[in-house]
Amino acid sequence: MSDRPRIVWDLDDTLNPLMRAWLAWASREAGGKGFPEYECLTQNPPHHLCGIPHGEYLDSLDRFRISAEGARMPVEPQALAWFEAHGHRFEHHVLTARPASTVHSAADWVFRNLGTWIRHFHFVPAARPGADLPDAGAAKSTVIEGIGRCAFFIDDTEGNFAGTEAWVKRCLLVPQPWNHQTFSLAEVLQQIC
Repeated sequence: MSDRPRIVWDLDDTLNPLMRAWLAWASREAGGKGFPEYECLTQNPPHHLCGIPHGEYLDSLDRFRISAEGARMPVEPQALAWFEAHGHRFEHHVLTARPASTVHSAADWVFRNLGTWIRHFHFVPAARPGADLPDAGAAKSTVIEGIGRCAFFIDDTEGNFAGTEAWVKRCLLVPQPWNHQTFSLAEVLQQIC
């Protein structure tokens, strides 16, 4: 076990630009009809804003997650710059909530792009029709409790911080159009150094 401070990172829309990349991909798939600009996504999930049923949105998102284009998503540049400058000083865990059918592509992306620093990958199974998995829809706080005490938990959804108070010293919100964070990702990550 490392004696370095532990950081738990959300994956999608924290370390990668999932929603931005999915929106561009889904808009092309739909012939560009009815999809808002990324900056207009005031809610996540954005199916209402995109004018599609929730199930159709989830199916499209999951197909993108395992697509070749999904595999080519870049690391958020400000996050990569932070890892290059400070990553060696911490023990890093990735914690994502997604369906089990897409976890292999997520783990591959993490270790291919950030494996220099990240050694631990965790996931909460997201509920999907026809998939009966134990712990589907569990809170990220349950996984964090199993990881143990953490210096930081970084996520784009403030609701994911609920229940982590006993285990996480400080939660940091990543800026996205659907939350209230006004700092840039670089400014948020400066709070760690």
